[in-house]
Formats: sequence, C-alpha cells, structure tokens
Amino acid sequence: MATITEMTKNIILLTLILLTISCKKNKKVNNVKSESQVEISEKEPIKTVIKNESKPHSLIKETKGEKTQKEYSIGNIKIQLNQYKSDGTEFYCKSEIITYKNDKQIDYISFTPEPVGGNYGISVATKFNNHLIFTKHGDYDGRTLIINDKGKIFNVVGGDNYLDEESELLFAIYESDLSGFSVFDLKTDSTLLTMEDIDERPIRFLKNFGNRYFISCINDETDNKSVWEIEIDLERIMQVELNDTDINSENQLKNISDSDVNCVCEK
Repeated sequence: MATITEMTKNIILLTLILLTISCKKNKKVNNVKSESQVEISEKEPIKTVIKNESKPHSLIKETKGEKTQKEYSIGNIKIQLNQYKSDGTEFYCKSEIITYKNDKQIDYISFTPEPVGGNYGISVATKFNNHLIFTKHGDYDGRTLIINDKGKIFNVVGGDNYLDEESELLFAIYESDLSGFSVFDLKTDSTLLTMEDIDERPIRFLKNFGNRYFISCINDETDNKSVWEIEIDLERIMQVELNDTDINSENQLKNISDSDVNCVCEK
C-alpha cells in the first residue's frame, strides 16, 4: 500500500509540474505580436512615402542654365511650363510640362530637344475651349501637346497646327525629315489618324464640299504640288484632282501656330 501511495504522489506531482509548464507557455504566446500586427506596424511609415509621391518630378538632370517658367490654368487645373537654356556645358535645352489639381500632380512630360538649325523647345500655348495646345520643336521630331480640363497631357506628331473650330478637330503637320500629319478630336480627346511617312510633304489643311478635309502637299524633289483627301474613317489619304477654285486660301483651316514660334530655348 505504501508503494502505491508513493506512486500516486509522484503522479500527482508530475501532473502539477506539467500543468505549470503549459500555463507558462500559453502566457508567452499571448504576449508575442501576431504576424498581422507586425506587418501593420512595419507598413505604417510607408503610407507617408506614398502621399509624398504626389510632389512634382524634377527635371532629368539639374542644370545651371537660365530658367523660364510660365503658368496657365484651365478651370481648377494648373499647368506649369519650365524651360532651361543650355548652361554652356550641355548642348541641349531642357523642357517640362507639369499639370496639377489642388496642388497634386496629375500629369507630366519632359524633353531635351536638340538644336538642329531651327527652333527648339516648347512654344507658348494656344487656348481653345477647355484645352491648351503647345508645340515642341527640335530633334527633327515636332510634337503637338494637348492638355484637357482634367490635366491629362496628349502627345501627337505635329508642330504646325490647324483647327476646325466647328468640328473641334485639330490637324497637325509633322515637323520632321519624314512627311506626315495627325488628326486629334478635341471633343473625345482621342487621336483619329496618324501618318508619319508619306510621299508628299503637307503644306496646309483645307475643308470643302461639306465636311470633307484635304491636304495641300508638295514634292520636295520636283516642287510639284498635289491635293489629297483625308478619309479619316478609312484611315487613308487619296490623291484628287481639284483646281484653285475648289482649293484655295478661303477654305483653308485656321492656322493656330504662332508664326514666330517663341520657343524659350533658342533658334
């Protein structure tokens, strides 16, 4: 009996020891942060970084060249055009456009246009309805830049712009070694047609016979002029035989590009 009683005591003692150890382990686990708590704590500082990303971009590279800044607005959208002339150590001009709404950046575009014998940089803006229209020159790659009332920047081939105010279509001649043009719809903010390598070089855009659009072109090798109809829906142009009575300055679309260009960088 004594042996059984001693064994019983040992079993009871062992059981108490195990229960004590189990309680200590459970207490320690409850004090340790869960994985989700650790992740939330670690992510909290990142939220501040994300908010700061709305600050404007800086230019591709800092420059000591003379800076010119112009500001425009469309409703509550603010547009800033910054340009830097060469500081003598670099060959290029630096240009950027930034759009904001309530001090938060909406869109951004930049160029480092190369002087190639003509104007280079971004011109002053032309305003039409709820849009600003800029032209970028240099690099043998003229661009027409359109900004809408939401701060979105659209970049199409161009440099020399013609406007049909009735249909709100913007036609742009490509200032480049290549002959081309683009058609942009200001009602829908969409590019309807782009051609960058056609045989004849466009000179001007015209409209006649209702809503039919034409390009007056010249062949640089022969100096011969020709007229082409723009078939926007079919995304093509077709040469047509029209005389000066049909195609002349009276039915030319309005040229909205500044004849002096007024690029800030240089000429």
